[in-house]
Amino acid sequence: MRRLSLDPESEADVVGFEGLRVTVGSVDGVSPAAWRVVGGWMVRGWAEGGTVESSIRPTNDVDLALFPGRGRHATSLVPRRLAEAGLRLDEEPFRLRRDDGVLVDLLVPPGGSRGEPPKIGKQILFRADGAAFAFELPPEAVRVRLERRTIEFQIPRLAAALVHKTIVLASMRPRYLVDAADVARLLAVTRREPQEAIEDFGVHRRRSDVRRALEALADLFGDENARAARWVEQEHGTRFAVTSVDDAGWLRSQIG
Repeated sequence: MRRLSLDPESEADVVGFEGLRVTVGSVDGVSPAAWRVVGGWMVRGWAEGGTVESSIRPTNDVDLALFPGRGRHATSLVPRRLAEAGLRLDEEPFRLRRDDGVLVDLLVPPGGSRGEPPKIGKQILFRADGAAFAFELPPEAVRVRLERRTIEFQIPRLAAALVHKTIVLASMRPRYLVDAADVARLLAVTRREPQEAIEDFGVHRRRSDVRRALEALADLFGDENARAARWVEQEHGTRFAVTSVDDAGWLRSQIG
């Protein structure tokens, strides 16, 4: 289990903890095979919840990935529970927000819903490219503490987290600077805690999304002048950028 301690003086941590509490309540009774917390809390769970020294990544929103086909009746209750907790649609059809700042995005992996756009009942979900691998591996548990309160949730295993985040980075969304640093953090964890991730990559290396992620790593972190390496250097300095390039090359060498 990964463990995080949050800062009660940080507004992002306080709001994020409440978002996690609401999210975990919404999936009560849903099969563990049908949901994962991804996004920033996934990265924090791996980067800050173990043995790697990592800068804190402020996270006040929750990205909840659902796989309706693996728990259709129970997952159908999630949007209603979030509404009962006071969240309402905001800006995007898959985004729910509460007046106190709690924000939850509802996602679905490719193949997780047959509809177009993907939905649970009337609630539209955002199709998260690269997230399908997260549902092919057992989840990783995370326990978060804020003063005397704790909450537990589950995130994708490390290999799946890295595949998902790398594919997101390769899509070049507006948050690409954050995404580049997230991938660098996950690479650092993979280098420090390699056994399980290397085994997962080895077993599943022929999957199309795994191949896409590894090809993207070679492009984005291939050397110190590669795009993602420059973005990491821009935001976090030369040392972190050089290390991320080295970690990416090491990972590719281990997988073959």
